[in-house]
Amino acid sequence: MSATSSPHKFEDAAYTEEWVAYNEKQYPQRAVFIEEFVRTLKLQDGALRVLELGGGAGRLAEAIQQECHVDSYDLLDSSPAMQRLARTRLSSSKVTQLIKADFSDAKWPDLVSSEYDAVVTMQAIHELRNPAAVPLLYGQIATVARPGASVVVCDHLPVEPRHRGLYMPPSAHLAAMAAGGLANAEIIRVSDAMVLVRGEVTAARPDADGLFFWSRA
Repeated sequence: MSATSSPHKFEDAAYTEEWVAYNEKQYPQRAVFIEEFVRTLKLQDGALRVLELGGGAGRLAEAIQQECHVDSYDLLDSSPAMQRLARTRLSSSKVTQLIKADFSDAKWPDLVSSEYDAVVTMQAIHELRNPAAVPLLYGQIATVARPGASVVVCDHLPVEPRHRGLYMPPSAHLAAMAAGGLANAEIIRVSDAMVLVRGEVTAARPDADGLFFWSRA
């Protein structure tokens, strides 16, 4: 399946600010899903080292840091405009590191740590623009997270014909986690045209050097 192009202009500061404000109003249900992220991460013991892919303006990062015991929080995003918004929102955080990178680029794992306790992403995984690439992303996540780490993913559902080939149904999310080498994949929540799923990094992690990864570049 070929990738679809992105209509977004996140390199533009004004567009990005308008898009973030619009999404806050368009998706009020995000608050419920953010609560589920927090609840899921609270099930893990000890201080968490967290990586967020496509962290955007930092809303999820803010909630997780407020409610969970977080030792470090790496927020990865490819948009400088988004990172400026996140830096403002998280200005009081002492554990956040902003990383400018695109998670569709095969080299992103080289820019982060290798022992995360949790990897999260909120309404961003569809930016791969190709569902066939999602299992490969999970394979890369497994190279930077410790065995037993949680991988928690929220995204839109394909409720309209135009969404097919971009968003994934719940069963496809579970299948992608399994195909990417994650264990114990489960659906945490499905509502309001969104889904939240969780998987777990296994003890046998793939070799990053030998992992083929699709890139839209």
